Amino acid sequence: MNDIVGLQSKAGELKHGKETKVNFLLGLNPEKLGLIEEAFTVKAEKGRQLKKGDMGKIVLGYNYQLENKVFKKPVRLGDKVELHGEQFDVVGFYEEVGNPSDDAQMYITQEKIETLYDVEGKFGWAIIKADENPQELAEKINEKLRKFKGQEKGKEDFFVQTFADLLETFGTILVVINGVLVLIALISLGVASVNIMNTMYTAVLERTKEIGVMKAIGAQNKDVMIIFVFESGFLGMVGGIIGVFSGWVVAALGGKFAAASGFALLQPVFPAVLVIGCVVFAFLIGALAGLLPALQAAKLKPVDALRYE
Repeated sequence: MNDIVGLQSKAGELKHGKETKVNFLLGLNPEKLGLIEEAFTVKAEKGRQLKKGDMGKIVLGYNYQLENKVFKKPVRLGDKVELHGEQFDVVGFYEEVGNPSDDAQMYITQEKIETLYDVEGKFGWAIIKADENPQELAEKINEKLRKFKGQEKGKEDFFVQTFADLLETFGTILVVINGVLVLIALISLGVASVNIMNTMYTAVLERTKEIGVMKAIGAQNKDVMIIFVFESGFLGMVGGIIGVFSGWVVAALGGKFAAASGFALLQPVFPAVLVIGCVVFAFLIGALAGLLPALQAAKLKPVDALRYE
């Protein structure tokens, strides 16, 4: 184990002007801020961090700087706010995390939260940094805590979680979401393929005489087939371009709505490789869907095609 820091978390009632809001309040150890920032992947954006001995100082989340996010009027550096009946000076703001709960949190020193809420030596949770295998360490901590608290396995009133566990949880959620999206995409793909195939069969019937003329002047089966395959692929590509553009519009609007709602982490990205890949894939699907109609057109005999009414 390389380092460890305990944290206290309480519901804090913060007053700014005539407004009062209740949000999560965290007590931080100023001497362990490096470990805390590394775990939370967030740093102070404006002002400064908390220092040892900052008994009357407070650092606020990103949303306190914005109008009508937490308070009607934004909080600024140097403002005085009231927490749990005591006055604090705002000395800094954390950068945006991307969700309303985290961006509305409040931070004071561990020493101050202990005196303010009478929780000296009591920690709600702890962050551990270690070089050894995180899963093995988590199992050791679980076992020792169970023995210390005299609790049976599966009946603990605590939990030990590694970042691997968190990633696994998010991974499971993403797998479910991706599965639903893939299912919808496959259904759409099937419908689009059938529509392109029907369109190309109609095109073959409407151009039967043209096919006869082409063959009469020397066109081979492969020439006719290439023409119809390319045409169906082009139809698929046009549909793909329209779909990509529509998806970009919807995703961009969704990203703006999410940011306005406080979920700035839910922002869409549009890598060029993905956009080009989608258009090429649409062309290939269109070409495959038009393969059977193209084969039918290529097999037409010139005499029969020229007689077709």
